[in-house]
Amino acid sequence: MNRYVSEILKKRGIADTEEFLSASPKRAYDPFLMKNVREGVKLVSRHIDAGDRICVYGDYDTDGVTASAIILETLREVTDDLMSYIPKRPEGYGMNRDAVDHIRDEGAKLIITVDCGSRDLEEIEYARSLGIDVIVTDHHTVEGETPYEYMINPKFSDSGYPYRELAGCGVAFKFALALIEELGIDDRFKRTLLDLVAIGTVGDMVPLLDENRLLVKYGLKAIRNTHRKCVADLIGRLGKDLSEITEEEISYYLVSHLTAPGRVADPALSLSFLMERDEREARKLTEELIAKNNERKRMQAEAIDLIDPGDIDDHFILTEIDRRFEGVAGIIAGRLKDEHNVPAIVFTGKGDELKGSGRSIDRVDLYTALDSAADCLIQFGGHEKACGLSVRREDLPELKEKLRAYMKKLTGEDMSLLDSTPEHDIAPAVAEVGYDLYDQLKCLAPFGMGNEMPVLLIEGTVTDSRYIGEEGKHIKFRIDNSLDCIRWNVDPETADRIAAGRRVKVYGYLKDNSYRGNRAVQIDVREVSADE
Repeated sequence: MNRYVSEILKKRGIADTEEFLSASPKRAYDPFLMKNVREGVKLVSRHIDAGDRICVYGDYDTDGVTASAIILETLREVTDDLMSYIPKRPEGYGMNRDAVDHIRDEGAKLIITVDCGSRDLEEIEYARSLGIDVIVTDHHTVEGETPYEYMINPKFSDSGYPYRELAGCGVAFKFALALIEELGIDDRFKRTLLDLVAIGTVGDMVPLLDENRLLVKYGLKAIRNTHRKCVADLIGRLGKDLSEITEEEISYYLVSHLTAPGRVADPALSLSFLMERDEREARKLTEELIAKNNERKRMQAEAIDLIDPGDIDDHFILTEIDRRFEGVAGIIAGRLKDEHNVPAIVFTGKGDELKGSGRSIDRVDLYTALDSAADCLIQFGGHEKACGLSVRREDLPELKEKLRAYMKKLTGEDMSLLDSTPEHDIAPAVAEVGYDLYDQLKCLAPFGMGNEMPVLLIEGTVTDSRYIGEEGKHIKFRIDNSLDCIRWNVDPETADRIAAGRRVKVYGYLKDNSYRGNRAVQIDVREVSADE
């Protein structure tokens, strides 16, 4: 094993290195270990035997859409009487009464939620009062024991499942495995779902460790040989090689397109895109998806320009933008978080109630922060790194005060929380940085939350520094006349630090920069400091 790979594994506390590095990992758990899975399967079986219509109720993000497709495709093996419901963004996250009424009017007798439902006890009871059974499959943060006999969520304290951090599509997949086993579906069918699990898991903010790592590893293999015509068409149109696609490219290209309809229009488009089998119809859906993503980009650019500079804070950014930008609020929060290295929440709304979408920095748990100010909120939910919430407009000033006080307390105890200089994993000499090292580090993939792409610290002298790109926003430079580096979207202060002749410390990722068969690497720079 390469000494740098060994060093990274040790730093990250990876004890079972053989399992972690294996191309065919084996750490998967029996779905029936999860509380209420067996009861849920029996309930599904009863409704299928009765000839009842079943509705899969999802969420508008990539995790929710892929989870919907997983359950729908599994049930399609045993029944044709299916429908799906994915709420549009203005409806809000989770179940709502109007949706339940619509599902009743469509004749469904069973709702299976995916990526939502754990907090929707009132809506569940309402559905049951209408004669509709409800099975919840979810992964969002909850407290205490399971409150409902058909609720499946590994986050509950009595779940019994060995791994708590599955994405919503991961929980849906485990439930699908149980259905496959108990309903007599060909065991080979489960392989056709692995690509969906990988896309949804990469698209959600969950650790790529333990069982998630296994699911993404096998899912990447499935994507590279996908039977999904729309996925192959989209990746081809974007000029990427599907046979070598990485988790980073799935996030950047595929996930961004899949979330676009839910941000600007109807998320049902993304579900149709994933499930379409006809080649001609697949091409039409791909074109629609690309158009929606372009619309999302335009909205995002317009919204960023409207951010009030007075809302930028050294500890916690909370800002409001026009309601029409609700679909891109999470993206804007992520941009603000990245640019200012503090947690950020972007609000949209009309009248007395505001909706918020938040993103957090690496070492600050956003869910815990919101919980500390729960008395100001109507509701909230999510994860450590991303949350959704609603608040009365009159309570917003108090919320700002409490969240900023919370961050000031945290940073008072540990000032390094807001240090933008990344921690490096390894510090190789310039002469050691090449394709051999790139190949060695690649065995640590897939990269993501909990197993981030290694950060290299490189020290040397800048040579051949020049601006590149149509608008001259980026700088490409070399260190010691041999190692190519690139810094995207350079501000004047950073540009001065990487002028030719400066002695620098560069923090960045080692990336493939091969072209026309010539193998090469470069450093994708995150941060750079220079000697005075």
